[in-house]
Amino acid sequence: MIKGTQRQMVMVRTSESESFEMAYFVVRSGVGAEKSEKSMIDEANSIVSSVIGGSSAAKREKRKRVLRRILVFTVGAIFGAVALGITLALFFIV
Repeated sequence: MIKGTQRQMVMVRTSESESFEMAYFVVRSGVGAEKSEKSMIDEANSIVSSVIGGSSAAKREKRKRVLRRILVFTVGAIFGAVALGITLALFFIV
C-alpha cells in the first residue's frame, strides 16, 4: 500500500469493445494543471478509439491501397490496348 501519494486518473467508458467496458488513464505529474479536463478526456477517448479501431483502420487502408493498384493496372491495360489497336489500325491502313 502506498501512503501519501495522490494521482489523478481519467476513466473512459466505451461500448465499442466486446471485451472491455472502461479504461483508466493515470495523468502524468504536473500535467493536470496545464490541460483542461475536457482536453484530457478527448485525448483519452482518442487513444481508446485508435486502439479499438486500429485494426479496422489498418484493414481499410490496406484495402484502399490494393484497390488503387488494381485501378492503376486496369487503366494502364486499357490504354495499352487502345494504343495497340490504334497502332494496328494505322499499320493495316497504310
